Amino acid sequence: SSLDWTIIRPPWVYGPGDRDTLDMFKTARLGFIPLPPDADGKLSAIHVDDLARALLAVTPEFEELTARTFEIDDGKREGWTQEGFAKAIGLAMGRGIKPIAIPRGIMEIAAKADRLIRRDKAKLTWDRVNYFCHDDWTIDPKKRLPANIWIPRIPTEDGLKETASWYRRNDWL
Repeated sequence: SSLDWTIIRPPWVYGPGDRDTLDMFKTARLGFIPLPPDADGKLSAIHVDDLARALLAVTPEFEELTARTFEIDDGKREGWTQEGFAKAIGLAMGRGIKPIAIPRGIMEIAAKADRLIRRDKAKLTWDRVNYFCHDDWTIDPKKRLPANIWIPRIPTEDGLKETASWYRRNDWL
């Protein structure tokens, strides 16, 4: 094909308007966040504005990017532990939280119950249980976009605070 292409693989994307992360903010208000059995599992994250800037930075003028796949994140080396990310959400909400590791079996039972109650609108599904229980959702640092083309600007702690403020202003919390 004569089309130029570049693939950008983002990690967990959060920010204003994000409904997927909203549930974690809602439970943080209660002083806890449920986590998978291995709360030491790792994840990478990125603010939606940084993702948008990365996508805009990848233009046809950078021939060295053509026909390649890149992974981007907030720049935190080795990513976040799931517990650390949960605590950062708690801090963004202005309170300390207790991350609670939920055994996989209980998560699977909860997924069945959610499916029975909400049917096709279930939030906790088998796929999500598998997703939550995966122990490494970090990016491959060898696949980062070159720093001369793009670097993240929003530290996750600040981005989570901004997200919490947006949720409050828009009556989501």
